[in-house]
Amino acid sequence: ILEDEGIKVLWAETVQKTGEILKERAKEISLIILDACLKSDKPNSMCLISEARANGFNGPIITSSTNDDYNRALIQAGATHQSDKAEAAKTALSILKK
Repeated sequence: ILEDEGIKVLWAETVQKTGEILKERAKEISLIILDACLKSDKPNSMCLISEARANGFNGPIITSSTNDDYNRALIQAGATHQSDKAEAAKTALSILKK
């Protein structure tokens, strides 16, 4: 849905790869959609929110977990918007179009 609207999407499936992208490109990123569990059965991505901010990212961060408790944990860690995984791209699009 985002790419169909001409939005460039960067994908990362692990905490390590996401961290690398944030270090290299945080200032180019307009919005982050973040799942709580990256290649894990347990939440492991909360640290990426502070890492994004430390690398100069100041935009919105949308949670994208199917587990409401995990979404709340991401919000407590500093995410700015909560979304169900199935609706995250639509949520992102509505934020970007404002």
